[in-house]
Amino acid sequence: MKRLFQFFRGPNKQVDDSMEFGVESLESRRLLTGNVVVRDLAGALIIRGDQLDNAFVVAEVVGNRYTVTPSLGTTINGSASTFTTRVYENEPRFVINTGAGNDGIGLQNLSDLRSLSVVTGDGRDVIGGNAIETRGRMSFNMGRGDDVLSLTAAESKGSFSVNVGDGDDMLALIGVDGTVGRIVTGNGDDLLAMSDADFNRSSLMMGSGDDGATIDTIQSQTESVASINLGSGNDQIRVSSFEAQTLLVNAGTGDDSVSVTSPTQIAGRSVFAGGAGIDDLDLSGTSFGIAPRVVMFESVVGI
Repeated sequence: MKRLFQFFRGPNKQVDDSMEFGVESLESRRLLTGNVVVRDLAGALIIRGDQLDNAFVVAEVVGNRYTVTPSLGTTINGSASTFTTRVYENEPRFVINTGAGNDGIGLQNLSDLRSLSVVTGDGRDVIGGNAIETRGRMSFNMGRGDDVLSLTAAESKGSFSVNVGDGDDMLALIGVDGTVGRIVTGNGDDLLAMSDADFNRSSLMMGSGDDGATIDTIQSQTESVASINLGSGNDQIRVSSFEAQTLLVNAGTGDDSVSVTSPTQIAGRSVFAGGAGIDDLDLSGTSFGIAPRVVMFESVVGI
């Protein structure tokens, strides 16, 4: 598989200009020995793993025909061969559940899906996806463990949701769209890089732990509402090139740093709430239609 994530580097996992691209492929993981059961049912492709480690790639090879290719010793329906579906006449529904174990999933060029649900369960899981389109809901639930999720050009005409569960997780979301976006990183020291996203309503909840996030070039839809809750811990978030009608930021407890900089535009209401701890807020160059409300930040610049 291609590059899965942009790794953050720097002291204490700080989000700063020392971010670099790193490469993690399925081929670099240890030998996986599980079996994946694939069922091509009327209107749906069902993929279920076992309690061992599973690795496979799902791809569209020609109009409405898909393959499931095993990797690293994983078998598909007891065979090391690639599984190929029939041609779907209408948008298929994809349901993937690999269960517990250290799983690796690749999703490539999946267009015109009705919906997509991916559940990996507990374990150190890796999901890499590129060029995915759904008419309805797109969801990823990765359970407990130190997980990696990388999505590029994942577009949903319905809701888009991610829950990576507890653990030290890393997420790279580039070009993700949906009517409603919900991202939950759970407890742990989590890292998020998101850019070129488009939602009508969006929420980010990072839970307890020392978290870091960069959010860049978010072209929100008309009357959009965005909320960010960093939870407890010493967190750092940097937001730029962001457009929304309403922006709500809760830094939670801990020594936090919140930066919302040019050319960000917030047309309506905005609230920035610090909490217990020493918190810094930078709003340099941000344009507000209504003066922002700022509470419980020890240091504020830009207003």
